[in-house]
Amino acid sequence: MAEQDWSLCACPNPACSAYGQRGAATLRPHGWSSKPQGIRCLRCSLCGKDFSARRGTPLFRSTLPPEKADLVGRHLTEGCDMRAAARLCGVSLNAVLRFAKRAGDHAQEFHEQKAQHVPIRQMQADEAWAFVGKKDKNCDDDDPDDKEQGSYWDHVLLGPESKLVITLIVGRRTEEVLFQAFTDFYARTDGALPELITTDEYKAYEAVIYHTYGVWKEDLGLSEQEEIEWDEAEMPRFYFPEEIAYATVHKEREKGRVVKIDKRVVFGTEKQVADG
Repeated sequence: MAEQDWSLCACPNPACSAYGQRGAATLRPHGWSSKPQGIRCLRCSLCGKDFSARRGTPLFRSTLPPEKADLVGRHLTEGCDMRAAARLCGVSLNAVLRFAKRAGDHAQEFHEQKAQHVPIRQMQADEAWAFVGKKDKNCDDDDPDDKEQGSYWDHVLLGPESKLVITLIVGRRTEEVLFQAFTDFYARTDGALPELITTDEYKAYEAVIYHTYGVWKEDLGLSEQEEIEWDEAEMPRFYFPEEIAYATVHKEREKGRVVKIDKRVVFGTEKQVADG
């Protein structure tokens, strides 16, 4: 960070009126946390709180030089494994593991703050497979140490137009975990109804989508007159919004390569899916 550039820093004291205000005029340089590394300490003139300029970043309390941390981060985001990243960056495996944990926690906290009240028109859901410790075929059901190992999936829900990942839940490939992902997405988008939802052909999606966006009559809080009108209109006890179209993506492969992709309508109409 350049000297006198505190635009990304903010007072970390929750009791201060300048708390979380990046680049506030109340920040003043106040010595060094590590002068050889150029780590500046700051003080908030409102509350008197002293803190490192690295506070609130993955580099806080890290001994990795910034250029090494940047290199490690780049390798990890490109899918490089921990040991390979350590070799390529010339640092220890433990240094990579510590930095990955700090960077991951920081990214999650940032996402929790920013991915709220997200406007959406469409939703795309997918899962990515990985394994923890060992593959399923090498896990022993009778070994307690293997209970948390084996196949795990990244359940990703995003806005296909912006490519913004709104929800990512890591867990087993079960309907329960899928419900967690859709519940999280529903909250982050304020319950807005996507015009089009697309997924692969994993069977659990249909029930999860149906119950995430569907509404029971008993949950609507209808007045007595509204209940009479509902029954007279022969409305069902459970209602799924007509505004939502849902289609699965069917991939045809030849010799392991995708040669054709079709959308198969599950809810809604062909026109809704085409327009979406």
